[in-house]
Amino acid sequence: MIVDEFLTAKDRIALKKLPLTLKLRKNSSCLVIIGADSVELGDALSQYISMCLKEDAYFFHTPKTELILPEIVGSGSNISLDKYIIIKLYDQKLTDAGKSKINAGLLLYRDYIPEYNLKLIFILSHDLMRYLQTSAYDFFSFNNYSRFFFDHKYRYERIDTDNRKLSTLIKELNTYLSGNNKKTNSIIEKTFSIIREAYQKSEADIAFDYSHKLLKLSAKSNDKFHQAVALSYIGVIYRSKGDADNALKYHMQALEIHKEIGYKQGEDSQLGNIGLIYRSKGDADNALKYLKQALEIAKKYKFKSLEKKIKSSLDEIKNKILQ
Repeated sequence: MIVDEFLTAKDRIALKKLPLTLKLRKNSSCLVIIGADSVELGDALSQYISMCLKEDAYFFHTPKTELILPEIVGSGSNISLDKYIIIKLYDQKLTDAGKSKINAGLLLYRDYIPEYNLKLIFILSHDLMRYLQTSAYDFFSFNNYSRFFFDHKYRYERIDTDNRKLSTLIKELNTYLSGNNKKTNSIIEKTFSIIREAYQKSEADIAFDYSHKLLKLSAKSNDKFHQAVALSYIGVIYRSKGDADNALKYHMQALEIHKEIGYKQGEDSQLGNIGLIYRSKGDADNALKYLKQALEIAKKYKFKSLEKKIKSSLDEIKNKILQ
């Protein structure tokens, strides 16, 4: 299968769950949101989904306006609403204004999905998917399948040209591991440096892989601080992939360790992360509970930047409740 050439083993396993989701939702509304970090991978995913659905697929290549859902169900549309509608937005370069308009349209008309029994498959660029995941979390909250997929070949081929620092850090670690007199603390620090650089450069899969390595190393050496750091990064990346349940699990573990070692800034950060995950799941009560705890710590220890972010999140949730 062509798409298998692009994906890691983990992503291939995740993709195999999609056909079952599509089969189970055939007679009801459905929302699938997929991210592709290269045009080639987007094309391969489109082909794979088309093969799964066969005659039940309709490609809605390029919407004429940012109001995608009204365009699909409008009186001038010739789209059969009985089919799965595949909306390809991974090969378009959008301005911030364009992203904002798409975001507003999806939020405003999201009720069209259950109302018209729409079966939608969005294939987005990673940039657009991250934007919508943050700004249109209400739209994301009721999806049936959501995942960022990474072009394995593209990602590793471009490291040397696009990110020489990350490539250098990985080579330095590998060189150190092949030598004698290796110290666990040094391996941990070098691994942590790779994670930070990979995350900053949006190399989520690399950050994810090395975070698991860091977790294993730090647990073995009883390095609680780096255990919590690794757990937090894993949680953040799961959240970016749309997996709120796994994100919550890892952030909860990080929170407990930060409490154990008395690292208040880490505790505050994890409480905020947990609150935001509950917000994305539509659980306002738990979102408020954890964000209020985070705000108390931020005020007490004068974590000004965290305090500002937490207040903003709390205001958003309270305003939504009042609507």
